[in-house]
Amino acid sequence: MKKLNHTLLKTFAVFTILFMVACSNDDDTTANNDTNVIVDPEEEIPVDPFIGNWKSLGYYVNDEYFENEDCENVELNINDENTGTMTYHDCGWEDESENLTWEKLEENKYKITIPDDTATLNTGFENDLMKVTVEGEEDYIEVFQRQ
Repeated sequence: MKKLNHTLLKTFAVFTILFMVACSNDDDTTANNDTNVIVDPEEEIPVDPFIGNWKSLGYYVNDEYFENEDCENVELNINDENTGTMTYHDCGWEDESENLTWEKLEENKYKITIPDDTATLNTGFENDLMKVTVEGEEDYIEVFQRQ
């Protein structure tokens, strides 16, 4: 009986070692040679919520909400290359577009630069809405919807 238990224990130990060698933790990952970072191909890479196409719906002034007219809004097209465009639509006037660059300063805080102007934006995201406050103008909040 001791011999049988000893044999079973040895067999179990051999199978455990084989199992550990055969199933290493890097089987389902690939190495990125540029940065030597292990990347799991099934893991989603998080996309910054600021990136996307946005259209202003309205704005708050001192906590009172004002809805934009259909022909009056701002569209933001923000891409993942830290550039984009801002287009102003104003009833009865020709649309104006400006190229922009952006930089994430910290969570929900971005620096946006258009020709001749730079602003720091504090943002809040909820579902498909983004609320934007320009630092220094906290009594005005612009509301955008993801398109």
